[in-house]
Amino acid sequence: MACTTAYYQFTYEARKALYHYDPRANTEFTYSPASLYPQINDGGNWGSWEYKAYRVLKNRGALTVEEMPYDGCFDMRFYKDENNIRTYYSDPTRINYITQDDYAYNNILLHSTAKDENGNRIINENDFEKVDVVGGKQRYRRKGEYITESEYNNLSASDQEYYVPVYGNNYTEVPTGLYWHVARTYRAIPRDEQALFNALKMRLDSYEGWSICSPNQDHASKALITEDTTVDWDTTDTKEIEDQFISNIKDALDHGKLVATSTSFHYLDFEGNTYLKNDKNEHIVFQNVTQYNRFGLLRSGHEFTIVGYDDTIECDINNDGDTDDPGEKGAFKIANSWGTDWGNDGFVWVMYDAVHEESALDDCPAPPETNDGSTYRRYPAFEEAYVINVSPQEIKLVSEVDVTSQDYYSLSVDNYSFHSQKITNDIISDYGSTPVVFSGPIYTDITRLCGSEINRKDYTVKLNSDSKYHTTKTIVKGIRLKDDKGNIVSECSFKNGDVYMKELTNNESLEYTLCVNFEKGDLNYDHELNADDYGKIMEYFDILNEDTNEDEKNIKIGEKFSSFQLELLDSNDDGIIDETDSNYFASMLNS
Repeated sequence: MACTTAYYQFTYEARKALYHYDPRANTEFTYSPASLYPQINDGGNWGSWEYKAYRVLKNRGALTVEEMPYDGCFDMRFYKDENNIRTYYSDPTRINYITQDDYAYNNILLHSTAKDENGNRIINENDFEKVDVVGGKQRYRRKGEYITESEYNNLSASDQEYYVPVYGNNYTEVPTGLYWHVARTYRAIPRDEQALFNALKMRLDSYEGWSICSPNQDHASKALITEDTTVDWDTTDTKEIEDQFISNIKDALDHGKLVATSTSFHYLDFEGNTYLKNDKNEHIVFQNVTQYNRFGLLRSGHEFTIVGYDDTIECDINNDGDTDDPGEKGAFKIANSWGTDWGNDGFVWVMYDAVHEESALDDCPAPPETNDGSTYRRYPAFEEAYVINVSPQEIKLVSEVDVTSQDYYSLSVDNYSFHSQKITNDIISDYGSTPVVFSGPIYTDITRLCGSEINRKDYTVKLNSDSKYHTTKTIVKGIRLKDDKGNIVSECSFKNGDVYMKELTNNESLEYTLCVNFEKGDLNYDHELNADDYGKIMEYFDILNEDTNEDEKNIKIGEKFSSFQLELLDSNDDGIIDETDSNYFASMLNS
């Protein structure tokens, strides 16, 4: 889910949006699934839903892989032995060491910020150390993740709890002499203050989707799904709905969108029953299946990304020697998140016919058989499909609630101002989340509350602690308002000496109103006009008087001044910062 919505969809749309907004901007960034997944999985290592991912991307944005690294190639499996001790099994060619030609190495390069003199990405030696040379290839070990047995034995008992032994190939119990540092990324809520603040500047605006009815009727088919509404198809004919569903996906791709989709996923499990290979040795999925037992569907849902289609792709589904039969032409190209070893270098073709509940071919191969009493049945290759709209956000004012909480999922923040619509920033928790400890800021873009100006207003911030399933406690360290440069505009600290005075338990709230009311020219927000302010004011007018073009001046001003500081530089509120304002501040300085 997080790979599709953040890594593929959000990255793709954000790059396009930023380039359209500023063609000179750096678009070499990728958003990290590791920043999104812990916020939508209810604290467990299981799946989630598109609407939860989109809610987070709309309210909070996402961190990049540089800010929160993600290694999609690392295969992590946890077990418990008879003593209930967690152990870790791994393939040492992919986990213990990194070579210069394996997938792991290439994946690290993709996320590395280190470059050689030619601009090529190289391994950052601050993160990796050389181990040995095998077969003429230099091997690396990731610093901080693996330690030797002697290093492990020198740790305290409490520190040893965070390391587990690494075993040999094929999960056989052959110790490698290394210990791995446990880092359960699915519970690692992002907490980097600057990265979280920056994430607000690129966010999702809206999403829309469509769905077709699955055979077990576990969800209704919809012609439109948005954050606020759903619309039924104008027909009840299953075939017509499926045809329109396919047409909608193709139309979205034609308009430059990536399409997120999901289904019960058995694409490449059964050659001859679900997929074939063409003369180019490409995997082509012609039928999806799912497993049932006497209790019903054994669902194994998975999210992936539709990146294109080709009406000329052919597949001899019924093996009659030609591709002239209905359903044997046309396919979508999907990108998966399981690495380049899967499918066609990480991609696969899915025939249009596979999207239908019933094949257009009377002699389509039957689903595979089982010997355990269960059955496989044909199942739509896509159940739902979503597209998103993303744009850079013109931030003016941000609220910050600094907390330490026993349950991240219990927290929500409401923001409002006089006669303004409330802005709610929450995390949707379903079915009773597993509590996750969190310490850090919760940021909310409250620009919509500002109206035409930020100044001369009261802004109310309300933190809610609402854990439906667990007893929890939250310590509130402070509430702040910040401008778009991260400067504190107004704040309230709840610390008295070394003690934080505000604690919340279940179903409690803390509401606090911060006043924003500054004199013109008070650019450091200290309620005094002093030398620091005048120095900053003169810096603005020095830029304005530089002998450069207007674009260069605006870029420099945008880098050095926040929206609120520019508002305070407009002494007569005429919407223009010019010589009149300069003369006003000069007279203030002389007086």
